[in-house]
Amino acid sequence: MKKKWKIILPATAAVLVLALIAGLIWLHYLKNRPGAHVVGGRLYADFSGVGYVIDAETGKMTEDQTPVLIKGKENKAGNFEGTLEMLGFPITQEGTIKGDAVVEELGDGFYRIYYAPTCTHVVEDITGRRQETHCTTYEYTYFVNVNDPDFMVAYVYAWAQLDGDPKFVVYADSEEQAMQDYQWFLENDPEN
Repeated sequence: MKKKWKIILPATAAVLVLALIAGLIWLHYLKNRPGAHVVGGRLYADFSGVGYVIDAETGKMTEDQTPVLIKGKENKAGNFEGTLEMLGFPITQEGTIKGDAVVEELGDGFYRIYYAPTCTHVVEDITGRRQETHCTTYEYTYFVNVNDPDFMVAYVYAWAQLDGDPKFVVYADSEEQAMQDYQWFLENDPEN
């Protein structure tokens, strides 16, 4: 009987360890796969590619494209931790750039990541040196849909100092796909 237990206990332990390792590998895969996904009640996003630019006023595609890089996750506080970049619409101010990217579930698989950072720097004028905080060049509202993990549309708002029209950036493999995704977004926009 003791011989039986000497075989069963180590075999059971080995199976449990292998199951734990397989579970951890699967969880890592779920969290790090491309697109937008919810794992454990939190949003995970991984997009790296081209964004096609559409003028928000006219609804027409411009000739512009921008590299898009989104990689990170929603933390316990409901903020997005990671990278949110659109190189065609960079924050160009000098100073300390701060701001939380806030994640919000909108329903029907839609999530919004709103990022409106501020810039703080020291200015010197006739009254002396003082610290000044103001809006950065752009604010970004990213929309993803976990029911279509490859879908991402971002609304880019340029503050008045740039005198630019608001834009949509649509993550897609082609201009045609970008226009289809844009039209679908307009028809299904959870904010309207």
